Amino acid sequence: MLMIKKRFTRAVGFKLVYSLLVLFAAVIWAVPLFMIVFNAFKSKQEIAVNPNGFPSQFVWSNISEAFTRGEYAESFKNSGLITLAATIMVLFICAGAAYVISRNAKTKWSKTMYMIFLSGMMVPGGLMMTANYRLLMSLNILNTPFAGIFLNVAASVPLVIFLYTGFIRTVPRELDESAVIDGCSVFKTFWRIIFPLLKPVTSTAIILTAPVYFNDFINPLLYMNRVKTVTYSLYTFRSRYLMEWEMIFAGVLISSVPLIIVFLIFQSKFEKGLVAGAVKG
Repeated sequence: MLMIKKRFTRAVGFKLVYSLLVLFAAVIWAVPLFMIVFNAFKSKQEIAVNPNGFPSQFVWSNISEAFTRGEYAESFKNSGLITLAATIMVLFICAGAAYVISRNAKTKWSKTMYMIFLSGMMVPGGLMMTANYRLLMSLNILNTPFAGIFLNVAASVPLVIFLYTGFIRTVPRELDESAVIDGCSVFKTFWRIIFPLLKPVTSTAIILTAPVYFNDFINPLLYMNRVKTVTYSLYTFRSRYLMEWEMIFAGVLISSVPLIIVFLIFQSKFEKGLVAGAVKG
């Protein structure tokens, strides 16, 4: 009986500590979010006097003014186009490459290609800036949305191939052999049989890449300064001598809305994708 009481006490204590840690983490994440929401509806003077408190009077015009001045209609269109195109391209390119690598894992060239892809994860992005600029200029896509698509895909290839390769290795080879017996080519085998089985890891890849593409700031700043994107619109609210904090907070709130809506709609699929991708990968 005493042992049961001790185990019960330990279990209750563990749950209490765990709950307090979760609550602490939630507060850390929630405080900046509430600060953004509150300051988005404050005047410039009130932000300077009371940046952490509840607004004494809601300035609703901040949202409409930030949306108009930041040209967010155009920004959402450009950021959405870059995000959608880059995500689709990186999924199909990496899934196909990972399928070939995983099904020829014992060959020397496959191991070499896999290591080359993974080595891309070790190279700091800052070292590639000059080379990227010269490459985009030679391709005549500098200051166009294609520059963002090209760079985002190139930066994500190592990680996404790593995820897909680990997952495809868990898919039985017997499926490929059955498809070949039925007369399927390699492409049909991949597209009709293997790729539909990759939904969990595909969801994981989307979660890890699409928000990064949408929130990208460095690439628009360096290589697409004639293309309005969501993050670059925020940059217009600052200058050398002036920081329009009320516009910046309103712009951050506007920029967050699309990703929040997408996450709320596909929340269950996101969670399943993360869990399944972590287990299978």
